Amino acid sequence: DRDIPGPTGDEIARRIVASGSGIPILMLTAADRIDDKASGFELGADDYLTKPFELRELVLHPQAVRRIRHPRRRRRRPHRHGARHRLPNRPPHGHPHPGSTHE
Repeated sequence: DRDIPGPTGDEIARRIVASGSGIPILMLTAADRIDDKASGFELGADDYLTKPFELRELVLHPQAVRRIRHPRRRRRRPHRHGARHRLPNRPPHGHPHPGSTHE
């Protein structure tokens, strides 16, 4: 929260960014003006959620940040035994290439 007493949320965000730890920052705050949001992102926030919010929304935002920071690599399906992969523009085995002299 940006308005907590003691070191403010902004100061904590600055410290996290300065540490180089890469810890994601989600700002939870009642400060909902566009200037507030812009300054939060400029401080290093990865996401910004304004109050009031639903619990489900609070759960979804960190999940979205995680997806953005660590996109899943496309998983390749295992090859079937004996399956062959054709290169682009190549006919299947045993078929003449278009324009070839073989019929």
